[in-house]
Amino acid sequence: MEKPQPPDNLWEKLDAAKREIVPECPSGSFTVQDYRTRYGIPRATAQDQLQKLCASGKVERSQLGRRVYYKMVG
Repeated sequence: MEKPQPPDNLWEKLDAAKREIVPECPSGSFTVQDYRTRYGIPRATAQDQLQKLCASGKVERSQLGRRVYYKMVG
């Protein structure tokens, strides 16, 4: 008996399904992970710095589902 084979376009179908359930980062926005990777700092430090930037009005915070995004103001 032959093992069932996945369809040829399996990965394309999975990518399309993933896009439907996992929101993409809005244009011009970034995540805490992006910020911490860019500056090589721990997550807690990145969150603290972003919180201060939001409080000063230089960065705005938005949420899409459970994901949090940041964007420069102006």
